[in-house]
Amino acid sequence: MKLRQITQLAALIGGLLLSSCGKDPKALQTAALESFKTEMKAIDTFMKDSESAMKENPMGAFGKIKELVGKLDAVKTDLLPADLKEPFEKLRASTQKMVEAMGKLPFASENISSQADMQKWVQEKATKDPAFMADFMSKMQSFQTEVAQISKDGDSAKDALQAAFDKYGIDVKLDDKKADAAPAAPAAAPAAAPAAPAAPQQ
Repeated sequence: MKLRQITQLAALIGGLLLSSCGKDPKALQTAALESFKTEMKAIDTFMKDSESAMKENPMGAFGKIKELVGKLDAVKTDLLPADLKEPFEKLRASTQKMVEAMGKLPFASENISSQADMQKWVQEKATKDPAFMADFMSKMQSFQTEVAQISKDGDSAKDALQAAFDKYGIDVKLDDKKADAAPAAPAAAPAAAPAAPAAPQQ
């Protein structure tokens, strides 16, 4: 049996197996795409709803971005078209890196629920340790630098994902306010010291 005949036979067998299972590849991809659209709309709604809450309490951004990562991680991409799957996974990875950067902050964000709490915590630390503020500001600067790089790395993925969204009719706009935004570094220094720098928005 020639190689060409073997290839044709394998393709025929594969087609028969898929047919017998009732799983047409195009139908599976269409179903995956529709599910993806639904999930993206839900995540978009979550981000819009989160914006107003974060404006009222900027410290809430830390919790919201962790929630966002959880929602992005739950999205299945195996059967999506490559030009949609790849930029989405890159942007998802970028968001995960943002959470990893948050883990290096010089305070436990989950234990500080408001700007007032942060201000109180920093002042107490600075009162007890004169060297605290310099170390705190240095770490906040490092956080800002790392977030800026993560944001830069994610820009091309965001552009490619927006193009894919437009191509496949996914009505979500990845503007700066909705696309894996970084939480702002809190202005927590006491009056005698400059405010901690704000992390740039992606």
